[in-house]
Amino acid sequence: MAFDESVQNLAWVRPARSIAVLEEELAAYLGVRHVIATASGTAALVLAFLALELGPDQEVLVPANTFVATAAVPRLLGSRVRLVDVNPTTYLISPAEVAQASGRVTDVVVPVHLYGRPCDVGDLRHTVPAAIVLEEACQALGARGPDGMAGSTGSASVFSFGREKAIASIGEGGAVATDSDLLADKMRRYCNQGAESGDYISFGLNLRMDPIQAAIIRSEVGEADAILARRRQIAQEYTECLSPLGIVSNPAVDPGSEHGCYLYVVEVDDRPAFMSALAGFGVELKVHYKRPVHFWSAHRDLGGPGAFPVAERLAERVVSLPLHERLRDEQVRHVIDSVRRSLRC
Repeated sequence: MAFDESVQNLAWVRPARSIAVLEEELAAYLGVRHVIATASGTAALVLAFLALELGPDQEVLVPANTFVATAAVPRLLGSRVRLVDVNPTTYLISPAEVAQASGRVTDVVVPVHLYGRPCDVGDLRHTVPAAIVLEEACQALGARGPDGMAGSTGSASVFSFGREKAIASIGEGGAVATDSDLLADKMRRYCNQGAESGDYISFGLNLRMDPIQAAIIRSEVGEADAILARRRQIAQEYTECLSPLGIVSNPAVDPGSEHGCYLYVVEVDDRPAFMSALAGFGVELKVHYKRPVHFWSAHRDLGGPGAFPVAERLAERVVSLPLHERLRDEQVRHVIDSVRRSLRC
């Protein structure tokens, strides 16, 4: 419906009403003052770091097990990134490791709500009270943690609507959320070539979302509660059936929290054999992520083997099971039975 309206009303012509409406509706959904729509989740990271205006000597703490863009963007913009190991049960950035790694120069901490599991942002704020908290919520729209909705409590937060996300476009899309009027004003300018009131008053880039993608994402956000409810139902069945096998950690959230259910990730001892066995049963698996950040060629200067043992161990063991709201009950049961058979349980 939103797509049809956008085409019929020429809403794809800039400035596009479909983008403004998405920003308003997403801000209301998250409970924040401002949302700026972007071309992708990576573009959202670029925009957020541009607005923070960090200098080359300022330090950013990033978890070692995350999609590479989380570390690559601040490094590309000249900040000094320092990796931090993660909790072996939640797979999230460890406040204890943050406390050990942070120093007088720590300016930004980036908690990643990995796979949709919400971080305890309040705990991180207590650990490094002087640092800016930039929530990386690209995988966690709709997740809820101890502090409320994921992406609603940091100085700013970034989201992705890439086509594999729980709430997705048909291509790419992203957003930055904040309660700061100052940051929001900067981000709107930087997102739009530095333009404001008919003038280019600063440098900037074209990081804007495509209006047609905005219309599609609006429809998805409107169905977010239903989409996430079904994905959580599937995740709950996985957890109940597979927890006795000792392979479930990240999906099992604390009481009162809600997982964003982007991915359902388990840990196995022999991943190649497990994936081969599941493929034989017709179950496609994926790996998120096969390397920690410091094992990628561009980031090997951030640490050698053994520097972040938990992240390195997880990279060898994690596997993503099928998780989508359109999975039928019999398909979910087939995945569970196949996992059991592969592990001979």
